[in-house]
Amino acid sequence: MDSLVACKFSFFGASLEEYAELLSATTGSEYSPQRLKEIGRRICLTERFYNCSNGFSRKDDILPERFFNEPGSSGDGIQIDPINRERFEEELDKYYRIRGLNADGCFDDEGFLDKQP
Repeated sequence: MDSLVACKFSFFGASLEEYAELLSATTGSEYSPQRLKEIGRRICLTERFYNCSNGFSRKDDILPERFFNEPGSSGDGIQIDPINRERFEEELDKYYRIRGLNADGCFDDEGFLDKQP
């Protein structure tokens, strides 16, 4: 959404198909929903690559301690349990695998950017 310079809240009212149509009409180049997803993936990984190159890693992919220790509330009397730290770590591992990152959340391939279109 950020790269489309579109309001994040408007994303809830339009589909990826509609955004692809709008971008195609605006630019004169053909965009499909799948192409938009791929562009978003590359943007996300490029940002991650630069962050890793500047010393960021798994140690920075953490929530504030209170999220693991204190219950939350929706304000309507609904209690929200603290996040299970072990489950959080498991899900972070899954995310890294899905994104093709190593266990530290970074890239094994230093030439990642050179291989991007």
